[in-house]
Amino acid sequence: MRPVLEWLKALVARPWARVALGVVLVCALAGGLAYAFRDNLARYALKPRAEFDRANAPPAPDYTNDGAWAMLPKKPLLKADLFFVYPSIYFGWDGWNSWIGDEAVRDRLVGDVVPLYAGPFADAANIFIPQYRQASPFAFMTHNRSAQGARLLAYEDVEAAFKNFLSARNGNRPFAIAAQGQGALYAVRLLTTVVAKDEAVRERFLTAYLSEIALPLEEFERSLKPLEPCQEPEQLGCINVWHSAQAGARNDLPRTSFPVWDDATRFTTTRGRSLACVNPLTWTLDGRAADESMNSGAAQTDHRNQSGVSLSAPRSGADCWNGLLFVDEQPPPLFTFTGPRYRDLYPPRVNLFFENTRQNFQRRLEAYRQATALPPIDGTAQTPPSP
Repeated sequence: MRPVLEWLKALVARPWARVALGVVLVCALAGGLAYAFRDNLARYALKPRAEFDRANAPPAPDYTNDGAWAMLPKKPLLKADLFFVYPSIYFGWDGWNSWIGDEAVRDRLVGDVVPLYAGPFADAANIFIPQYRQASPFAFMTHNRSAQGARLLAYEDVEAAFKNFLSARNGNRPFAIAAQGQGALYAVRLLTTVVAKDEAVRERFLTAYLSEIALPLEEFERSLKPLEPCQEPEQLGCINVWHSAQAGARNDLPRTSFPVWDDATRFTTTRGRSLACVNPLTWTLDGRAADESMNSGAAQTDHRNQSGVSLSAPRSGADCWNGLLFVDEQPPPLFTFTGPRYRDLYPPRVNLFFENTRQNFQRRLEAYRQATALPPIDGTAQTPPSP
């Protein structure tokens, strides 16, 4: 040990060594500060350089044109549809909203989000995914006028796409809605303004799967009525909603700062409000915990497989508590340059409930088929007499 100390003493005595040591210490200190304040750095890096101005927004998409859609089904058509609204995958700072056709957004959508989060429905439904002028993640780090304007612009696209889907593409088939994060916020508004208000649409509405969104329970008695949170695995016309969390991690954003629609143009937040949580392992609202043995398979991207995913990720239990869905360990987000407060704004790299969602959607679709099947006359099948 003593020879080592003597060598270090001799090394430090040299001027160039002292300079090098100082550089190392400064870099280590800078790295430590950057890590400690990474949420603040993310806010700064993602903040658009100008205020939101609708006049300077990217051009609106025309959803009568197939090119405005990120995904449309191939023929022959299946007997049910899925309308999917993707989460935050626009990480730019040059504007409050993304451009339609942004290559980076499309690459993340096709390479990660679609296989992980639309994939559970691919076997049983025609998948419709509109491109939309997605709001910057910074629009969810603040609630100023620019942030609200960016969210409203994004929602207008989603609503226009959904109305085109219903009128020109759905063909009166039963349908479900799936969305995550930012996309789930807009899906809630679709459910409020379109589905809840139209009985004919509700008759074909299977269910909604809204993940990583904080939704106050009181909205089911207010804006979403007559829609209900799902309470049974085969219930139809209801909404599955949850926001995942991890014990010991920072969980204040969904409980205090997640935006909630107040009316057509304004938002409030979740602060002080009880949140809805449907457990995606039990598909109930009763708060019953489920361990990892009830998890049928978690998916991660694997482009060696035709589906784009493999069910090789570690399985997790899930427990709804105080409005949040606590899991064993939260997967890292797709956008890694963020801290503990804002990691929830981005889609996880692992879908913890991939296989459970796939199985549940097929159960609800079968329940719909049975509920809408015409019973035989007088309870028995009638066979015409032979000529």
